[in-house]
Amino acid sequence: MKILQRLILSFCILIILVFNMAGSAAAGDEGGNKQGLRGTGKTIPATRGADFTETNTEMEFIFVKGGCYQMGDTFESSENKVLPYRPICPEDYVPAKDEEPLHEVCVSDFYLGKYEVTNRQYQQFALKTGSHLPEWAEHESNYSIYAGGGGYYAIMGDALTADDHPVVGISWDDAAAFTEWLSVKTGRTFRLPTEAQWEFAARDGGKNKKWAGTNDLSSLREYAWLADNADGKTRAVGQKLPNGL
Repeated sequence: MKILQRLILSFCILIILVFNMAGSAAAGDEGGNKQGLRGTGKTIPATRGADFTETNTEMEFIFVKGGCYQMGDTFESSENKVLPYRPICPEDYVPAKDEEPLHEVCVSDFYLGKYEVTNRQYQQFALKTGSHLPEWAEHESNYSIYAGGGGYYAIMGDALTADDHPVVGISWDDAAAFTEWLSVKTGRTFRLPTEAQWEFAARDGGKNKKWAGTNDLSSLREYAWLADNADGKTRAVGQKLPNGL
């Protein structure tokens, strides 16, 4: 069970690419653990508000209209202490103290990756630069699937390397390096999102949503891959219903 929980954790901690409309870099949220990367359909638009595709990687970006919202735990913590299904992440969902108290946060307009960054997209960067390989691809890593190890990565089989599946086993530094590479390649500024941007987007533009896309537990599996429907593997991006954005 612990192996499955560690695997699912890599899906829960997603990173999204943000195209900075103002053209200047901004810091994202840092974290040292190896994890999954979430990120990016036409070229970068000449006008604000149009979705677009970055042509080098074919990553799709959507326009997110900024606004103000109540950031933090918008539901009573007691509601979440016992869930009628196996938790998505290793720990039972009880909001952390840093999600309280609720406070108003305002975000400006920005662009956000429509899907997780896929293996094919990330490999363009890793192979071109010869660096920042996922930990399961590093021969000296204890998690290398090529050195006879791999642990929880090895049980994923072909899903781990499938072109249209989200890349996993990368660190915050790897993800940040990917955005820097893409910025240099395109002449535009891409970066990781702030926590406020991520929460605003995940909650349909700051709405009172318990999960991304729905408040209804019975429909949650239509929006997300969970421990009980993903079979311990990544899945091709874009197969579930989108949220309100």
